[in-house]
Amino acid sequence: MIVLCLCMSIFFAACGAGANTDGVDEENESEITAPDGGEDEALDQDWAAKKYYSQALIKPFWIGNAPADGDETMTMTDETVTMVQHEDGAAAYGTLAYAPTKILRVQNYGEDLDFTEGTDYVTDGRKISRVDGSVMSFLKFSELIGTGFGGNGQPGKASMFPEGFENPQIFYSEGPLLVWNQLKVTYEFKASAIGFDTDKYRYRGAKIPTTIARLKKTRDLRDAGAAQSEIIAARPKILFYGDSVATGCNSSSFMDIDPFMPSWPDLVLRGLESYYGTEYTAINTAVGGKDNNWGLINLQENVIAYGPDLVFVHFGLNDGAFNVPASDFYNRTKQIIEQTRAASSKQVDFVLYTSLQANQYWEQDKTANLFPPVMRQLAEETSGVVLVDIWAIHEDFLQNKFYADMLANNINHPNDFLVRVYAMATLAALIESY
Repeated sequence: MIVLCLCMSIFFAACGAGANTDGVDEENESEITAPDGGEDEALDQDWAAKKYYSQALIKPFWIGNAPADGDETMTMTDETVTMVQHEDGAAAYGTLAYAPTKILRVQNYGEDLDFTEGTDYVTDGRKISRVDGSVMSFLKFSELIGTGFGGNGQPGKASMFPEGFENPQIFYSEGPLLVWNQLKVTYEFKASAIGFDTDKYRYRGAKIPTTIARLKKTRDLRDAGAAQSEIIAARPKILFYGDSVATGCNSSSFMDIDPFMPSWPDLVLRGLESYYGTEYTAINTAVGGKDNNWGLINLQENVIAYGPDLVFVHFGLNDGAFNVPASDFYNRTKQIIEQTRAASSKQVDFVLYTSLQANQYWEQDKTANLFPPVMRQLAEETSGVVLVDIWAIHEDFLQNKFYADMLANNINHPNDFLVRVYAMATLAALIESY
């Protein structure tokens, strides 16, 4: 069971040293580079020894070769599950997103312990249950949702709780307390089980032809044997902008724990490198706790000043917590695009995101559900803009899974699994025949 300890309460999407709700944190501006292009050889070797840039981890689980019967067997790699005991004495269990046709592997979050079917767990459809006596960790439901967490609690929505709950709260921690109790399950399933429109999560190069041309040019220069300086000069200038999710919260590398999964911006850069054959770097000016009003006000110093070619923009979680109307969210995002382009002499392309879904039991989960429709509209009507709709994928998962399965802090930060989903969906849009 989980061991509760005091930790700092942060009400919005903020974590780590980069969190700042009063203004721009200049120290949060950082350069991202794919690990094998870094200066620390030991770190490069360590990351290479792990498998975090293998195709299995960043290849979209919804993309494969269509079989004759139209229902291909797909593989879900390292989907996370939290085993929860709902009643004293009952077996703890969790659920998978899709009904498995074959379980391939079950591990702990740090990937240093393998579990055996029959000895540690049994399965029944999507349900995976802990066998009594297994060392497999689990949580009590009352440890996730209840009334007495002290420093580990965040206010819960009274309407979501049964009668009799006074001062309802949900568990919260920016540390590893939750993820240490999550499993990673790799399994096969049928493609027909996927509930979101997978056609919307494929190559979108026609929407951002200038960016694709820049990416392909670096590959062509490399193939032609051009000087490294020429290749570097041709690379698109990439910038990530937004809230704490865009800073890297809460990948295991961000928390400095096993298995040290890189952030999704890091994974995106490595995926681009793997396909286009050139190391890419980026500037990340995202700051935890911010909404897109802050993004608009600070646009000059955090985006325009860098002269980017491609900007990844992730806001929404804090906007929802601040009860921002959908119309304001739409207009501010549109102004971010328009003002950036007006200040540039070149075509600037954008990748916009709908956010993951915050825990609906959390009191601060307010208007974020109103933002996906307006973001889809904005991307559809604006040239040079691609939308990565994380909200819809997460919604599909939540048909069969619980928030604690996929969040690292139990309110609004992704764990390693959702971090990978961000990277998968982004790379699917940017890489042809991925």
